[in-house]
Amino acid sequence: TGTSPAVYTDAAGGVLLLTTGGTENDGLNIQWLGENFHLGATGIRALYFGCRFKISDATETDFFIGLCDTDTDILGAADDSIGFRKADGSTAVSFVTEKATTETTATAFTADTAWHIVEFYYDADSATLEPFVDGVSLGNVAVTNLPDEEQRVSVAFLTGETGANTMHIDYINVFQIGGRNAA
Repeated sequence: TGTSPAVYTDAAGGVLLLTTGGTENDGLNIQWLGENFHLGATGIRALYFGCRFKISDATETDFFIGLCDTDTDILGAADDSIGFRKADGSTAVSFVTEKATTETTATAFTADTAWHIVEFYYDADSATLEPFVDGVSLGNVAVTNLPDEEQRVSVAFLTGETGANTMHIDYINVFQIGGRNAA
């Protein structure tokens, strides 16, 4: 119900500051660039995603950072997505792949208020998907529910309490090799 601004702060290289409104479930659902990434596209060779971020409250926040199809409620109703997700009331962050609302999850890390780098790398030639947290591999995860629709760079961030919370995003990098539209 409150205002949830996204502003660039003064920091070397720039940092995006997301601030939720002060009512539970206030927040932001941000998607960039259009649906430019497709893990199942003809000719795709590889895809890399990486983001450096921190949150102000490890328990009373929800977030998703990754790729998702166009959706106005990423945390509640996404059909196809791949990325890192944390639910309100928990500090457990999961790596999630979702295809037609069917998910595969893997434990990623325990949320805190420090800076973290979350990444994943998909190698289409070997059909392997490997998430990383702070440069440490979580090992290959199942590609059973790899999204098969076009994806957008996506971030969702909500407060889980009465009171504003913040997320700082230092950078998001996404690179896809191959996978051009055949039309």
